[in-house]
Amino acid sequence: MASSLEDEVVDGSFISHAAAYRAEPQFDLVGGCDVSAVQREKFGARWGVSGLYDSPEELLRAERPDVVSVCSPTALHLEHCRSALDAGCAAIFCEKPLCSRLDEADALIAACRARGVLLAVNHTRRWMPNVRLVRELLDAGSIGTVQSAVAHYGGGIGNVGTHVFDLLRSLLGEVTAATALHAAAEAGDPDLPAYLEFGGGIGCHLVPNETRHYLHIEVELIGTEGRLRLCRNGEFIERSRPVKSARYPYAKELVATPEVLRSDDRTPPLRLALREIAGLLDGTAFGEPSCRGEDGLAAVEIACSIGLSAGEGCRRVSLPLENRNVTLLSRQRGTAPAVSTH
Repeated sequence: MASSLEDEVVDGSFISHAAAYRAEPQFDLVGGCDVSAVQREKFGARWGVSGLYDSPEELLRAERPDVVSVCSPTALHLEHCRSALDAGCAAIFCEKPLCSRLDEADALIAACRARGVLLAVNHTRRWMPNVRLVRELLDAGSIGTVQSAVAHYGGGIGNVGTHVFDLLRSLLGEVTAATALHAAAEAGDPDLPAYLEFGGGIGCHLVPNETRHYLHIEVELIGTEGRLRLCRNGEFIERSRPVKSARYPYAKELVATPEVLRSDDRTPPLRLALREIAGLLDGTAFGEPSCRGEDGLAAVEIACSIGLSAGEGCRRVSLPLENRNVTLLSRQRGTAPAVSTH
């Protein structure tokens, strides 16, 4: 996520933190850190960066960045974010999941609040123009009152699953309970079917699929006046409205051919995230990041709740969890943090 994902890009979109920083004129990319000398050299050569370090503390002392992206393995997020806090950084942009444990996430959020440091979490869909369009459509009553939802995901409840949980929260509000629909059949971070309950009586079925076959993240929202589907990993939206049925004179059916919608904004979401962070720091924007530390924590808590349910006979688990001593299982790759000065 720091840099090397650019090697996998085929359509020119920006995926990595380094690419997004390099593209945004508000930032200067000044350094990178990795325990691997090979990775450091690749990072420096690709982005023209000479500030290469094998420890976050050395980088922070030498470069004194205003903004730091933490893209290390999840288990190291708390340690590396604390180093950035101690170094006086103004903002931390942390990869998801926020932390490996709920109590660690609690502590990190409290520390950032106490020091007035901006903490944003890269649940990328918060900045996706099409996701924002779905939110606008819901707020405008485009499909009436949402009654239920279905979300397809893969990549583990503690990894890609947290993206989907955050997406659902951004559209439907707070999760009040989670129930796994069968016990974990594999060690590590499983893909589990589950049922999430939201405020207002909305329920969402989570349907897992193994990403080794193909990537499939899709959300379907059923309302009293139609349906919205966020399709193909957010590439476009389908809106279906009810019409009088030609088959059943006493009923309505959704139109056979959905209306296809897309936002006019094609800006990569990581660039939009960095623009927001820059605006919050220089005073041209107000409020908080679109995905705050608390949002990152909530996604981890949902994943932990599903895991607890699966391990305890698929019992219904209420949120928030009283026990904060819960560890999230994750299967992230380890990559280098990218650092930028604002």
